Amino acid sequence: MRVVHLSYDYGLSGTSGAPIAASRLHLALLRQGVDSHFVCVRQLEAGPNVHRLPSSWLGQKLFYFFPRVFWVLSKVVCGKLLMPNLLPLPGFARLMCELKPDVVHLHFIGQDMVSFAQLAQVKAKFVYTLHDLTAGTAIEPHPKSDRR
Repeated sequence: MRVVHLSYDYGLSGTSGAPIAASRLHLALLRQGVDSHFVCVRQLEAGPNVHRLPSSWLGQKLFYFFPRVFWVLSKVVCGKLLMPNLLPLPGFARLMCELKPDVVHLHFIGQDMVSFAQLAQVKAKFVYTLHDLTAGTAIEPHPKSDRR
């Protein structure tokens, strides 16, 4: 069985709980003999079977820049940070075709890591660990009380 974990960051020295938990799970599955792979945008440390996307320097800079422009605009216009996950992650479709996962484990796909349209094209079973509320709200990972 091949499991592919998706999280924005990889590494045990991460800055938040979701990437650390995802990295620990990935390493534990490898120790148990499971064919586990990890797909991330920001790789904070070296690790086995870790795939960083986008892989080119220019792609990384562009992928970092464009979502942040949207986030700033959403904060100014709506008064809150919105992450619609509309941008396709460069190289994601190709990597999923190469890896042919049986299970895709979603951890933290906020910060516009991968578009929901790209996820819908993956032919695998999905597991979503709810480290935040992006799956329920579709655009807000940590909603706060509104006056709506």
